[in-house]
Amino acid sequence: KQTALLVGKSLGFAEEKVVWNPTIYNADLADLLEVLSGIPEKSNLTLLIGHNPGLEFLYTFLGGRQPDALADAEQIKTATLALLTLPEDWSKLSPGCGSVLWVKHPKELTVPGQD
Repeated sequence: KQTALLVGKSLGFAEEKVVWNPTIYNADLADLLEVLSGIPEKSNLTLLIGHNPGLEFLYTFLGGRQPDALADAEQIKTATLALLTLPEDWSKLSPGCGSVLWVKHPKELTVPGQD
């Protein structure tokens, strides 16, 4: 929860916009897909913060990638962010339905106010 609040604040999200869902913490792929399918259609931006291996499974599933074929720059390691575009209807998530726009690792990220 602390990570979600910190990241949300650094991105300019109001604290009340950060929704804590305990299912995500140690979720597997099925749990994460269920959480995403329950997001209202009016939500056009969702930031999902959780842990591996679930998030990496979700990333490879939606992005149509094979986990063992990921280049080092594509791997979802600790504190990695990935941006994907997904179908407008969250209930229709399927293998390869998303496009990976970018992957950012911790060394590529900056924290506002820290140099």
